[in-house]
Amino acid sequence: MKSCKILIISAIIFCVSLPTSYSQISSDDLLGQYNAFTPAVPFLLFSPTAEIGGLANIQSVSGQSGFSGVFGNPGLLSGDSAKFGFVAAYMPWIRELIPDFNYYSLGGFYRISEKHVIGVNGVILQQGEINYLNIPGQTPGPFRPLELAPSISYSYSISKLMSFGVRAKYIYSDLVGRYVGGVESTPGQALAFDVGFSKNFINKNRRSSHQVGVTLQNVGSKISYSKNSDKNFIPINLRVGYRYNYRISYRSNIFVSYEIEKLLIPSPPIYFKDSLTISHAPAIEYGYDPNVSVPLGMIRSFYDAPDGLSEELHEIQHHIAIGLKLNRFRVSGGYFHQDATKGHNKYFSIGTGVDYRSLRLDMCYIIPVYKNSYLTSTFQLALGFIID
Repeated sequence: MKSCKILIISAIIFCVSLPTSYSQISSDDLLGQYNAFTPAVPFLLFSPTAEIGGLANIQSVSGQSGFSGVFGNPGLLSGDSAKFGFVAAYMPWIRELIPDFNYYSLGGFYRISEKHVIGVNGVILQQGEINYLNIPGQTPGPFRPLELAPSISYSYSISKLMSFGVRAKYIYSDLVGRYVGGVESTPGQALAFDVGFSKNFINKNRRSSHQVGVTLQNVGSKISYSKNSDKNFIPINLRVGYRYNYRISYRSNIFVSYEIEKLLIPSPPIYFKDSLTISHAPAIEYGYDPNVSVPLGMIRSFYDAPDGLSEELHEIQHHIAIGLKLNRFRVSGGYFHQDATKGHNKYFSIGTGVDYRSLRLDMCYIIPVYKNSYLTSTFQLALGFIID
């Protein structure tokens, strides 16, 4: 492959993901210029399995196959009565741009007792082979960028209708090899955790129910790729969801879900074009200094957008989905919306699945709203089994 592929990989990994990409403020707004979110390791925000993908990547409330808590809200793990389950998923990623990106996920859970459930999962982004040829400061030869994040979860049922969970994860990101431009590089590493809560409300008719779910994901240390480089925020995000379910019969039901999502990392400020501070750093015209601690960055993320409240509202992303189960067969559809000033990423999702005894097979397909999208031809497959 061409040696310049490393430049493409770096740009895509930091700037292309389902919920985060280049953003802009229109000429009608106060600032009138681009204002991009660029968190490290955005693969943590990808849809982890086909059922979740078919629901437009809704992760805070339940789906139908029983695997929502394995990757999404850890509070959902103990909400299901199943004893044991395992799932594996595959997704070719951004094939319209680069032909050899592959995203894999593996996960499972085990019920220790009526109220206690543990789970494990791992996600891997494999990025193909790069051949370094005649690049100053770089060792010649092939290199395969790799990113992964294994984790372990625990969930506890407070009651039959309410549960919470926590998840700890290790993040590893090796994008550029040992040297870049003569500067020694190291794989980025970080530790993070998720926390989630789920509550169900059963109507008096016993045929319909409501569910609310909240999950805070990827709360962890910053990450860097060399000793002298600045550390970057990982994509800490908050998801709040609602699900209405109506039971048609014992094995059939229909539901509607809605989720809002927000990154809890600093909004990039707008700098003066020709001004520096006393320490020779770029002077901020609008917004706040993004080089802050993780707790302060999370708190400020609710009010630090350079264009004020209107921009903060634009940073909220919306997921909506509907699902139907008829005996063994499942079908779903969803829609993801990102504001035009924050990337203009919009797509529909279609999912289908079948249950045969303990087996679960799921597939989903992404339909971008706009032509020439990097999501064109994106699909996902998942195979799992559950023992009740």
